[in-house]
Amino acid sequence: MTREQIDILTRFRHDLHASPELSGKEYNTKKMILDFFRSRNPDQVREISDTGLIISFNGRKSRRNVLIRAEMDALPIRETNQFYYKSSKEDVAHKCGHDGHMAILSGVGDWCAGNRLEYTDVHLLFQPAEETGQGARSVLDHPGFGILPDYCFAIHNIPGFRKKTILLRENFFSASVISITIVLSGKTAHAAEPENGINPALAVAEIINVFNKLNRSDPRKKDFFISTPVFINMGEQAYGTSAGQVRLGYTFRCWENELLIESQAAVREILYQIAGMNNLELEFKWNEEFYANFNHPEAVRMVRKSAEELNYNIEDLELPFRWGEDFGFFTNRFKGAMIGIGSGTDTPALHHQDYDFPDDIIETGVNLYKEILTNIDQK
Repeated sequence: MTREQIDILTRFRHDLHASPELSGKEYNTKKMILDFFRSRNPDQVREISDTGLIISFNGRKSRRNVLIRAEMDALPIRETNQFYYKSSKEDVAHKCGHDGHMAILSGVGDWCAGNRLEYTDVHLLFQPAEETGQGARSVLDHPGFGILPDYCFAIHNIPGFRKKTILLRENFFSASVISITIVLSGKTAHAAEPENGINPALAVAEIINVFNKLNRSDPRKKDFFISTPVFINMGEQAYGTSAGQVRLGYTFRCWENELLIESQAAVREILYQIAGMNNLELEFKWNEEFYANFNHPEAVRMVRKSAEELNYNIEDLELPFRWGEDFGFFTNRFKGAMIGIGSGTDTPALHHQDYDFPDDIIETGVNLYKEILTNIDQK
């Protein structure tokens, strides 16, 4: 890449960073991406799932399809950084690096515009709503998607690893995750006469205790499973009142989708049993579901070959990451891989108020994708 190309992508990343939007509301982000590609003459631009985009560059002789994805959404986090491109919105910021991922994908598109492949159609997916686990599924279920990729890829920057190192793992790359919101309703009463009400506190204690017993915390084991209490809201700050309702949230995560499905059934049974024993009404809702990312060995070999040809440092991960990433909906359906790029050992963690995507790994990501596409085209 030339210095000018790198500077263009860096400025674009900064513009995206300054204008963050929450999941499902990425309307201005979508406009900025369309403006970037307006002069690059893609063969097809498809608007998908409200705020998403698929930008396609066709090969001269179309024989195969490759899909590459970047996320568009930001997080409901207040930014504490003070650089000139800091978030223009008080409580919204790009604290997971999706601005950088979009810059990388835009750089790939810029390269595709001037380097048409011979046999490969390249589809660049700018996907909304990754943070809520809704975006990938909404794209795949959209009638306008219509792509059967031979390979699909996504990059995520990973703090805590040496900058520009390519992080690879066959099979599971990230966890299968789902969240639940639980509401238990009893009956309020005067705090001096709690026997006249139905207080859900003991039921909450039972749920915490039983869910804790579900944990299998050794990540090296196939049955690894973590239940994490996220919030508990019970009653009001009124000391004369015995609470009559509680709302609590949990996340559950493991390595395999099948185990998560089995665990959901166990959780339902536990909740109904505890609610019944305590004379409480039960409501619950599953949300923010993420399939585990399954990295196909052939796709990983393609990434490894490309990284080696670029003389990039490669680190093979011993264990999957515990966080969820909704690209798993793609890798469970198509042959593909999620790729990590180290963003520095002294970089704040993802979702931290001080985090900022390191600009000097934009070129790393673009070059890696270019090499992957070239190698696939020459197969």
